[in-house]
Amino acid sequence: AWHQLITHHPDDHIQRSIKRDIKKLGFYHVGTLHVYYLQLESVMAEFKLSNNTLRRMMTHMNDNMDKGLEGGLKGSTIAMLPSFVPELPDGTERGKYVAMDLGGTNLRVMIMEIEPGEPMRTKQFNTRMPNAAMHGSGEQLFDYIAKALADFLIEKDVAHDNLPVGFTFSYPCDQTSLRSATLL
Repeated sequence: AWHQLITHHPDDHIQRSIKRDIKKLGFYHVGTLHVYYLQLESVMAEFKLSNNTLRRMMTHMNDNMDKGLEGGLKGSTIAMLPSFVPELPDGTERGKYVAMDLGGTNLRVMIMEIEPGEPMRTKQFNTRMPNAAMHGSGEQLFDYIAKALADFLIEKDVAHDNLPVGFTFSYPCDQTSLRSATLL
């Protein structure tokens, strides 16, 4: 968890790791090793933050995210857009679902079977988006996504199961409801 990262500084592990890496690079001479190690330690010290500083940063970031959700950039340095997710999973979910993720240049389509207390079972399809779909019109992009989804559901023999679909679209959007958004 994040609080373990904040309170635990594995200096000994880092020092051993650095020494191993230096030896791999061929710096076997003790004097050279020591000088190199001191230089690295000096640079790394500039990135070391106290637990108190990390907690203040975390509080400041959380406060600004809350302000960003309340009023946009007017009261915050962080622009936040609402997701309209009505509730979070609680572990009692069950059933078969389709998840889609379009991020960067890849499309992933997945069928998930969820039963409480059991490992989730998945079947998935990954593809690199063709340039014609990525650089064409919005209609061409979503036609490609719809065809990829339909082909996958037919292949897995669930095309007529009327499964709920979750779609992650990793591009900036102004989401106006749970089911609609405008690309920014």
